Amino acid sequence: MNNNFIERFDSTYEEYLKSVGKMRKLCIEMLTEVCNRTESKEISLDKLKNFLRDCGEGCPTVSYDGGDFPETDSNCYSTVDGILLKNGVIFFDIEDDTMYHEDKVMVRELIDLCDSIVVYEGAGFVLGVDEYGDNE
Repeated sequence: MNNNFIERFDSTYEEYLKSVGKMRKLCIEMLTEVCNRTESKEISLDKLKNFLRDCGEGCPTVSYDGGDFPETDSNCYSTVDGILLKNGVIFFDIEDDTMYHEDKVMVRELIDLCDSIVVYEGAGFVLGVDEYGDNE
């Protein structure tokens, strides 16, 4: 293989890895800011999920590693039901675990969740404060 190609690949791959790290950090910062909107530092995603369903979109999910009991039957993917900030760390309330640590969530899934929040808030709602359906 051409050395120029290998050098370009290595360089581009390094840039990619840096950008993935930046996206993870940005997503965690965004979720932290959202959790800080409530006194409990906890956000339910029920109204966000209703909004997404009504718009014909899917709900945010994360791949589930089986938690403390990986040998048990569990979903490969779990719907995210809420977000909690505890001691500076984000935890997710998912179908299979109420305290799923941020480190277990892939960057692509964090991006999808944050993108859902951006769409939701772009429609005029504020997660944890002025929610979809509050005025009904």
